[in-house]
Amino acid sequence: MKKLILLLLLPVSALAQKMPDMGLNKIRITEQDQTIVAEIEPVSGDIAIQDNKLYFWYSSNGIHTTQGGYSGRVLNGLYTAYYYNKNLKEQGEFKKGLKDGTWKTWNESGKLSKELTWKKGTMDGNFTLYDEAGNLKQTGRYQDNLLEGQSVLYLGKDSTKTIKYHHGQLNNTKDLTIWQRLYLVKKNKDSTKVKISPKKEHQAKSKTNKTP
Repeated sequence: MKKLILLLLLPVSALAQKMPDMGLNKIRITEQDQTIVAEIEPVSGDIAIQDNKLYFWYSSNGIHTTQGGYSGRVLNGLYTAYYYNKNLKEQGEFKKGLKDGTWKTWNESGKLSKELTWKKGTMDGNFTLYDEAGNLKQTGRYQDNLLEGQSVLYLGKDSTKTIKYHHGQLNNTKDLTIWQRLYLVKKNKDSTKVKISPKKEHQAKSKTNKTP
């Protein structure tokens, strides 16, 4: 009889060891205008802090961002933010507290706003911008947080303009119209909003709970 009980328990025990942790390493934050679900999976080994990188971490019931350091559990895994109407707002992945891979942003009506490529907390790779209706607005590439190489502006139906950047600066703007120049000035101002800024910290204002 004892042998039979032991044999019955073995499969259950083996199954329990393989079951993933679905609650301890995920947080859910509800704010007035959005809900954030983020993973804080355990990090193997030490994190080599870089002073010019912006780290995202969780502590004291909130998500914080700090340049060159952290003081809690770094975000590690999938990050998803939703609007109040349940539409996606932002989605991407963190690795050891740094943005990594493709990050997408949507407007409240569900249309894509932008796609950025991150490598270990630095914008580095292809990007795509969209207008409010979800139509292509601009494509190009970032290198070390700066615009680099050819970038295509989508000005209307069957109308495009190719421009070139080097270290974040336009090579030549004399052949652009005044409206195109004004657009680029606004675009460059908007792009600075996603660059790393000196030490800043943001804490979610509303209730934070771990997901079940």
